[in-house]
Amino acid sequence: GGGFGKSLRNSSGNDESLYVIVIRDSLYKPQWAAGYSYEWIFPLGGSGMEVGAGVTALIMRRSDWANGVPFPALLPVASIGTRKARLEATFVPRLSTSKGKGNIILLVGKFTFG
Repeated sequence: GGGFGKSLRNSSGNDESLYVIVIRDSLYKPQWAAGYSYEWIFPLGGSGMEVGAGVTALIMRRSDWANGVPFPALLPVASIGTRKARLEATFVPRLSTSKGKGNIILLVGKFTFG
C-alpha cells in the first residue's frame, strides 16, 4: 500500500499530521483510511533519534467490516526514527467476536521530503 500526508512540527515540538492511505487487506481488496494524527515527540539525547506516542482519529473502509461502509476509529500511535524517516505503528483492536476481525498491528514507514 501507500499514501500521502502533511506533517507539521508544532510550537510545542510535537507532530500533527493529515493523511490518506490505501493498503491491500487480507482479502486482497483495497482498504483505505483518512485521518488526523497527534504525536508527542521525545528526543533521544543528542542522537537525532526520537520516539513518539499519540493518537489518530480516522475514517476507514474495509470490505468485510461494517458491511463495507466507512466508519470512524480512534487508535493509538507510536513511532521511532528521525524527523525525516521513521517507523510508525498503530494497533487495531478486535472489533467483533468473529475470528480475524482485529488485533492487528499496522506498521508504516514514513519519509519526509523537503
